[in-house]
Amino acid sequence: MRKIGLIAGLIALTLGVAFVLLRLAGGAGIVPGNAFGGPSFVGLAPAKELPAESPTARGVMLRRADNSLIVATNVTKWHRIKDDDTSEVRHEIAFDGPPLEKEIVVTRDTLVYRDVTDFAGPVTDGKLQQRVQPGMLDDIRGDAMVQAWGEARGDRLVARVIVYHYLPA
Repeated sequence: MRKIGLIAGLIALTLGVAFVLLRLAGGAGIVPGNAFGGPSFVGLAPAKELPAESPTARGVMLRRADNSLIVATNVTKWHRIKDDDTSEVRHEIAFDGPPLEKEIVVTRDTLVYRDVTDFAGPVTDGKLQQRVQPGMLDDIRGDAMVQAWGEARGDRLVARVIVYHYLPA
């Protein structure tokens, strides 16, 4: 009788260890997800309003000059930092050397969108659905991440479509 209890205990212990190891290895592809039960990586399914190809230019807006946005394309950091529950949120933006500037020219035909994706929204097949709504050129301020599609002409891009978004407060 004691032998059966010992065997059952060893089986339970082995199963428990195997479960924990599989959960911790989730990011390594053994089982989907991570140690907290969520996906290891979440991609972004582009909004249907945006062009299917990759943006022609992207960067952090530095300034506006009339109907042009001047963006820095060599961004290495653009993220939100909050040290703990009581600390203030701060945004960190850094560049690889001096900012490399690209002028994005906005015409009357340029479509401007603001990214309003809910990052707490549902994930389907490992992807979060991007959502955009019509935006305004005057709403794009200096800390916005800007993506643009259009025709490149040297250091200028005549934009067909622009989408901008901000780090959360």
